[in-house]
Amino acid sequence: MAISWPDSLAANTTYLITIAAQIGDLRNNKLLDSYVLAFSTGPAIDSGTVTGIVYDGDKPAPNTQVVLFALPLDSADAIYIPPDYITESGANGAFSFTYLPGRNYRAYALVDKNKNRTLDYGEKSGVGAFDILLTPDEYVSPPLFLYLQDSDTTVFSLKQCRVNPDRVVQAKFSHEVDTSVVRSAGWEVRAVNDSTRLPVRAVAPDPQEPTAVRLILADAAVGISYRLHVGGLSDIRGGDLDTVPATAEFFWPSAPDTVLPAVAKSIPTPGATAVSLSDPLQLWFSEPVDTARAAASLYLADSAGNRVAGTILWSGNWELLFAPGADLAGGMQYLLVLDSAGLVDAVGNASTARWVADFTTFDPQNLGAITGSLTVTPAEWQNLPIIVEFLAQQERAFSRRMTFSARESFSFDTPADRYLMRATVDLNRNGRFDPGAVLPHAPAEPRFNFPDTIDVRARFTTEGVDLTIP
Repeated sequence: MAISWPDSLAANTTYLITIAAQIGDLRNNKLLDSYVLAFSTGPAIDSGTVTGIVYDGDKPAPNTQVVLFALPLDSADAIYIPPDYITESGANGAFSFTYLPGRNYRAYALVDKNKNRTLDYGEKSGVGAFDILLTPDEYVSPPLFLYLQDSDTTVFSLKQCRVNPDRVVQAKFSHEVDTSVVRSAGWEVRAVNDSTRLPVRAVAPDPQEPTAVRLILADAAVGISYRLHVGGLSDIRGGDLDTVPATAEFFWPSAPDTVLPAVAKSIPTPGATAVSLSDPLQLWFSEPVDTARAAASLYLADSAGNRVAGTILWSGNWELLFAPGADLAGGMQYLLVLDSAGLVDAVGNASTARWVADFTTFDPQNLGAITGSLTVTPAEWQNLPIIVEFLAQQERAFSRRMTFSARESFSFDTPADRYLMRATVDLNRNGRFDPGAVLPHAPAEPRFNFPDTIDVRARFTTEGVDLTIP
């Protein structure tokens, strides 16, 4: 293969020729990793290095294009122009840029379906937690992890509002709603004709539609059009509503409410296995129900028919939590039952069928234990919550999620398995990992994937899992 250039090369500059990992031979055998040939028109070859891994969800993403831009960028849309450097992730998702001159850089990952080396609508893209600074003293950057997600640059907006037959108002949005801010957001309903304000009695995320929110109103009049005003709400990408407040109109129907209430969602789900012995049980209802009657008709029983005592807590009158008075028995089948007579909505419609969810707890004979500690080194992160996840590797895996402070020991029982561990610095304190965005640029939250696999054997304790966030 011969390579030629249309113009002469710049003096005292290091150049790289990259052969992508997707290139194969006549039998379609591909390279394990990209190959880089470096040469210089000056007396020395630059030595800066950037390495990292591309992730798609929880798994490494092989054969993914990674581009590197020298900073500062000319515009916020620079992702759409050819990058300064380009490479591909290998079979294990790892990538590297070598022979780089000292300066600031920003990396992006792209699933370049049409091979045009720029981001197009519908292609996945990903960013990391930080920009890179290479200097003569620091010419190797810390590992950079890039997290792919759908490249949706559309704004977060209120799409429509409607009254369901059960008189629950449903507001639908363009993207999945950030449930942590639903109740604190501003929700206001006024009549279109005279601006009479209706009381909003309850608001909650829709348990079946992640892009929707449910509202209960008081004193709505038949045949009147109303306008919903929403402010202070965001989607899971961190995007705010496109207008403040966002508005949508809906009409209050005259037909009577004859819809029977139902269980919309439960944790655990019917048929679940390896259920925790200590976690509470939760029910979400399709509409507000008579809480006293529901509580009186709900019970939990083991396989011998023995009922389990516990405490019932309500969030509004459409979300129920049952906390057993003691840990459940291991390896036991349970029935969570709600008799039909106990499921009654606000206008007296009663369910005609008993609701039952059967589930089985995990067997303590298969339990092991993990003990260790977590230490956070950067001072600016020591007062932030650290989300630690132990991810089991079996197909029907048990995973544990905990939140720590700067330095803390841990000890817990867990099913025997092989675990991977990762830790996220929860910068915005929303209780989840935020992967950032390409446009507009927003860095991912720092996440550390610890390389060692933790082996947990039944009835044994795996000690010394001491982890440090650098």
